[in-house]
Amino acid sequence: MPPHQLTFNLGLGLERKAAGMDDAADARRPALEVARQAAIAAARSRPDKTATADDAYRGLLAAGYLASDLGPAAGCLFRGKNWTYTGRRKRSARVSNHGRAVRIWQLVNFPF
Repeated sequence: MPPHQLTFNLGLGLERKAAGMDDAADARRPALEVARQAAIAAARSRPDKTATADDAYRGLLAAGYLASDLGPAAGCLFRGKNWTYTGRRKRSARVSNHGRAVRIWQLVNFPF
């Protein structure tokens, strides 16, 4: 394959992204599941059924994990058919995030 096809190849890039996310999720499965359940619980408690990564991290910490236990699997928190991105963002309350914007996700296709 010519070098430019390895540099500019959206399909290959997306394949590698999915493979990397799968690997990250597999390596951190217990922490990821705790964080996902925390996000679901937060969303179910709100009328608009929304949650952010901050909600997931709150649950992770409450369960005795460290934020670092989630690692790169954090990118998989809202992956799948049960979440849709609302198009909105809010500033993270986590000190380590320095107020950066995090996505707001809505829980859908979930037995409420």
